[in-house]
Amino acid sequence: MFTLEQIIKMEEAVSTRKLPVDIAKLMDKRRYSHNEDRWVRIGDLPLHRVLRAWAKEPGNTIVEPSQ
Repeated sequence: MFTLEQIIKMEEAVSTRKLPVDIAKLMDKRRYSHNEDRWVRIGDLPLHRVLRAWAKEPGNTIVEPSQ
């Protein structure tokens, strides 16, 4: 699986826009992984783990699409 950093690098290769500075800084931050019992760099996480972590954060409201 691709890490978030690998996905961002692929996007940079095909995009005409520069990566926002805050995103580059965010990928170097760390998040505590309860599964691994250690701090992990956000850029080293696979995209699906980033999305799951984001969905679990308090205050993030995720709703089903309306039909």
